[in-house]
Amino acid sequence: MLAGEVERRQERIAALQLEVDQHSRKIDALDSAMALADDRINPKALGAVKATSERYGGRGGLTKFLESEVRAAGAAGIDSTQLTLRAACRFDIPLDGPSDFNRYRDTVGWTLRALRERRAIEPIYLSLVGDKPAIWRHRERHDSFEELLGQRDAIECAKNARP
Repeated sequence: MLAGEVERRQERIAALQLEVDQHSRKIDALDSAMALADDRINPKALGAVKATSERYGGRGGLTKFLESEVRAAGAAGIDSTQLTLRAACRFDIPLDGPSDFNRYRDTVGWTLRALRERRAIEPIYLSLVGDKPAIWRHRERHDSFEELLGQRDAIECAKNARP
């Protein structure tokens, strides 16, 4: 069993090494092109960019996924740890240890807070200490009386507008 694990990891390393080699060749080609365009450019000054939009299937992909998972959980809700694990699985995010998990949990947490601010989801339970994960559920939309009056006024204005 252990020998099989080692073999699978070696295959994974070989595939990753091939990917790294391909990307390195592309970087070298881009560096050469930049040098031809302007030899004063330092290629090392550009740094690395993490393209998260591609990782999540386009802009807002993580947000849409998390909102759908919370909605699917129903009234009982779902905790942030489960959401983190599901998102990592769905988007093939490598979590190689507790520090990777904690960093990715922060990313998921920021997205959940943004959904809460948009009033799409609401917490059932928020831990003040941080040892227990928050539990989230889909927020049922309940318009306030003022919002309903504003909608009525907008409809009336639209009816009275000249064509």
